[in-house]
Amino acid sequence: MIDSLKIKNFRAFKDFSFERLERVNLITGSNNVGKSALLEALYLNLVPAKAITSNLDSNRDESSTQHNLFRGFNESRYNLDNMTKWGWLFHAKDLTKAVELVSSGNGSKTQLTMDWWVGSEGLGDIPLMPDISYDDLQSLFLQVRVEKIEGAHRAEQTWKINRGGGHIPPQPYVFDSTPLRLLFNVYSRSPEEDTKWFSKLADVGRQDEIVSVLRLIEPRLKSLAVSTSDGPAMIYGDIGLSRRVPMSQMGEGMVRLLSLVLEITNASGGVVLVDEIENGLHHSVLTKVWRAIGSAARQSDTQVFATTHSWECIRAAHEAFLQNGTYDFRLHRLERINGDIKAVTYDQKTLDTSVEMNLEVR
Repeated sequence: MIDSLKIKNFRAFKDFSFERLERVNLITGSNNVGKSALLEALYLNLVPAKAITSNLDSNRDESSTQHNLFRGFNESRYNLDNMTKWGWLFHAKDLTKAVELVSSGNGSKTQLTMDWWVGSEGLGDIPLMPDISYDDLQSLFLQVRVEKIEGAHRAEQTWKINRGGGHIPPQPYVFDSTPLRLLFNVYSRSPEEDTKWFSKLADVGRQDEIVSVLRLIEPRLKSLAVSTSDGPAMIYGDIGLSRRVPMSQMGEGMVRLLSLVLEITNASGGVVLVDEIENGLHHSVLTKVWRAIGSAARQSDTQVFATTHSWECIRAAHEAFLQNGTYDFRLHRLERINGDIKAVTYDQKTLDTSVEMNLEVR
């Protein structure tokens, strides 16, 4: 698991430390304070560096150019050069200062550095300097360096992303993938996607893990299975009626929870990032949902990072982890202090006091 993340010159973060991380982390704060940007930073640091420059596969868990999905921006609809796609990842779009994303945990460290260079004839590649205008520089390229340190083992690779498109990958590729899944909102998913991930678990006999977690909301649930009886392949549940019921007919909360649990379970040993986790969930079931998330995360050894605007969601998470008996949960509030973004972290004791006194922690 990740214990800490340090961010420099990325999006709204000039110099930011994200520490005291737990298995399940909930991020809150006012609008435009950097919650989604923090998920983006985690994503770019954790996704395999090979995928950062890959335009060959648009799968959400393999192409990090999908970072703009956090912004509701579909790159496939626009013909933009790489300076436009990647330029706004730099703080205040200052391309002369490198982005640094450094995560640590379990005795290892991963550092991703992005900076802009200019190919100069006769001089070789030189870093972009503040006194150089980059607007007309077609030889401008983004250099991405990823370094991983695990004990005495150290590996490093560098990619070049040309301004006008295309990239130059190094050989051989030496990094292993970190299991990583993204979930934006229940409306961005299709039943086919959930069916695919459930089938992967069923193939290795892990479908009962999903059932046991969903029973926290629907105690009548006996089993899940994929069926084509109504046409396309969909997930059906046995809740003791005369026939199985499509999950889509069990309510939006069950569909949302199924998607969450499938993401967590399929990212075993990795990380799941969820933007606005309360979307599609009624406040009355939030405590049970958080119990389910905690249970699924422990079973699969998955770390979860999610954002929220909801006080009900925060309180429900706190109550759920108290009920679980294992309080592997942290609340992190982002706030602007003297122009910089800082994280205020609440552990069980401080959040207990805040909930009891109804203090504002969003």
